[in-house]
Amino acid sequence: MRVHVHTNEPEIVFSQLAELATVAQTKVEDMRKQHEQRFDQNRSGRVAVVTDSACDLPDAILEELDIHFVPLRVHFGLENSLDRVTIKTSEFYARFAVEKEYPKTSQPPSADFRQLYESLAEHHGSIVSIHLSGALSGTFQAAVKAAKGIPDTEILEVDSKSASVAEGLVVRAAAEAVRAGADAAEAARIAREAADRVRIYVAVPTIEHLVRGGRVSAGKGKLARALNLLPVLTIGPDGKAASAGMAFGYRAAVRKMMKRLFAAAGDGVGQRFGVVHGDALEQAEAVAREIRGRFPSSDVIILECSPVLGAHGGPGALGVAVLPS
Repeated sequence: MRVHVHTNEPEIVFSQLAELATVAQTKVEDMRKQHEQRFDQNRSGRVAVVTDSACDLPDAILEELDIHFVPLRVHFGLENSLDRVTIKTSEFYARFAVEKEYPKTSQPPSADFRQLYESLAEHHGSIVSIHLSGALSGTFQAAVKAAKGIPDTEILEVDSKSASVAEGLVVRAAAEAVRAGADAAEAARIAREAADRVRIYVAVPTIEHLVRGGRVSAGKGKLARALNLLPVLTIGPDGKAASAGMAFGYRAAVRKMMKRLFAAAGDGVGQRFGVVHGDALEQAEAVAREIRGRFPSSDVIILECSPVLGAHGGPGALGVAVLPS
């Protein structure tokens, strides 16, 4: 059966259909955006910004800056969901608590990128495509592969060398440049410079999810549990996951995370911060207040971590990122 529905809440439709049968394929299109693009004839001067669902930015910013994203995949057993499209963050963390199957993730196929590129190419002369660190996922490589052969459209790929809200700060910088009138080359340059400067640090309340997800070996996990040690994680300049230190207990890990953040932020003004959490809004707001207390004029965004990344950190995880001025 093929089902076609007009709705402002497609995830509810997908959820209800999944109760009746196996949903083999899903597709969501924005009719308002299609209309605007169809009747805008200035194709050559338009620059589109594309990212992936590992990029954590509030929906309001994605809409305001007209940022398009390709969803990664989230798997609960044999069920395959589109990150932030057919499974929303609130649903993901609710299921995380009760599902017997541990969630897994996978990159989007090149065909998903190609489909979006072809659609955008009808109304844009250039595309700047900024993605999850190529050292952490094959998502960036899938985007590069899809860009080949799109006729009459310049596509510039940028490796954010980061993830989550740090990737979001990079994408936001590029999209704001486009809105201010920058061409694709200038927006890509701004994104690459931001990728070199942005820093992210993550604290988790338990080592269990990192071990189950394969990010930490079983042997190291056993030792960490015995000593009540928890890591503070970061992403290095090479785009690879790395340790930013160890702490005895979660509170100490959060303190160390904030110490690393403030050191990376430096002095002065103009820094941009991001705070993400895995179903831990109260702790995230406390962290955001601490940032604003230290940098009163700073821009701080708070949001729940996307499912594709929450699958690794688990409920209770906190992440902070800074893009220094």
